[in-house]
Amino acid sequence: MKKTWRRILSAMILAVMIWAGAIAPLPGAGAEVFLNQEKPADWEERDLLRITALSFIQNDAFVLECGGEVMLLDGGSALRGDDLHQFLAEHDMLHVKMIFNSHPHDDHIEALYLNIKNSGLTADEFISPFPADYKLKGDYQRKMVSLLEEKGIPFRQMLPGEQLQLGGTVMTLYRAEKGDTNATSGVLMIRFGKASILMTGDISGEAEKLIMADVGEEALKADILKAPHHGIMRMVSAFLTAVSPELGIVTSRKDTKAQEQFENKKIPCIWTSLGDTVLETDGTDWYVNQENKWVKK
Repeated sequence: MKKTWRRILSAMILAVMIWAGAIAPLPGAGAEVFLNQEKPADWEERDLLRITALSFIQNDAFVLECGGEVMLLDGGSALRGDDLHQFLAEHDMLHVKMIFNSHPHDDHIEALYLNIKNSGLTADEFISPFPADYKLKGDYQRKMVSLLEEKGIPFRQMLPGEQLQLGGTVMTLYRAEKGDTNATSGVLMIRFGKASILMTGDISGEAEKLIMADVGEEALKADILKAPHHGIMRMVSAFLTAVSPELGIVTSRKDTKAQEQFENKKIPCIWTSLGDTVLETDGTDWYVNQENKWVKK
């Protein structure tokens, strides 16, 4: 009963926000994806969402920029702490609007912890779908919350159906309500104009089914899909069909199970192990570029 009322309340809030013009309604058609192609001459003059997928092997670390605001989505393991700091320092991003951690496993949170502790990374708030006192081997969540208190960075638990805004970008949280830490990762549907990308953390096949049942297949449609759990696990076929991406992102090396699924559906994919990848959209088109020859059709 509580779950039903929460869905109704989320839908009512969303409807009011759309009516008031606070956010754009969900687009009917997606954006076109261009791979390693030259951008239009006036591209940099447009309002853009830029997502940089950092080249960390079997780690998730994304930097989002929109409307002069910056957000971090996960950050990688401790071994990637210096790499994350170098990127943020070089791009003058040591203070960000928000940090979103999909789930408190080392390969998603440790580099964030080390940069907040030792390298001057600050944020207006740290956001997690897990409660502050979430217990887990390694105690990453509670260690992070303690550090945030020390550094004066607010912690906020985000609930399914709630939204974040970064410039003109709107992000909606989807989440399975049962399963282990991976399965209950926070999933963000990120929309900018007609463009969309689905960030899936490390969710499992069972979680994919639960999310489909909760939000409906239409709500999962996206131009780009980050394969769950670094692409090392197979996706539920119906989940991949529901998303129907034009491009897949695999935060690992080549030859993963997700890669095989993308190839079977003739969906090009990126392996972030081959270099930092920049995904930019003006809300109508995506331009995706990586220095290496990474596209396999």
